[in-house]
Amino acid sequence: MGLATKRGNLPENMDILVVLMKNIGIGSSRRRIRQAPNHLGPDSILNLTAAAIVAQSRPGLKLLLSGGKTAGPDLPSEASAGRDYLMKEFSGIDGNDIITEEESMDTAQNAENCLPLLKRYSHIGLLSVGLHAVNAAVLYVRYGIPVEGVMTSQEIIRRDGHYASLLNEHRSPRTTLEFVKEAARYILLQTIDRRGMLLRQITLRSRG
Repeated sequence: MGLATKRGNLPENMDILVVLMKNIGIGSSRRRIRQAPNHLGPDSILNLTAAAIVAQSRPGLKLLLSGGKTAGPDLPSEASAGRDYLMKEFSGIDGNDIITEEESMDTAQNAENCLPLLKRYSHIGLLSVGLHAVNAAVLYVRYGIPVEGVMTSQEIIRRDGHYASLLNEHRSPRTTLEFVKEAARYILLQTIDRRGMLLRQITLRSRG
């Protein structure tokens, strides 16, 4: 089954869901993350909300939160901050079902670092915001992770309906620019940068 046929649905028998943390981006700088009380950006909060919706409907589902200390070494990793947010804001989430990967600094490294953590799982789903979810799934498959289904956080929240206000808050010129950025990344991933190494250098340079 090609990746294109897997978009828009998560596996019915999914045993783990990869949740991509995404703090840093257009309109969500390291400075803003440092100032935020929970040290999370709007895209990460959208992803965590979608993950909670899925987890609450599937008891025992494992969540793998992936994201390192992108805002600075003195702050919690994105994954650690995400775990704290899930446990504080949502009921029915078992902390024992949350796995954190706290070293990665870009999407390709997310895939590299998640690979050994996912070896024991048979049915893997993945979520993130917008086109980032597609780009991440492309990289995960190329790094040897058999992602069976991928959904955007917006799709999950829209279907659930209870957190629709988050989607309204998320619509802005910032998200349009993020889509354009991810579209450019998609082109690079399909042509000259199939494993995201060029994108990694761009990410690291842009973050100083």
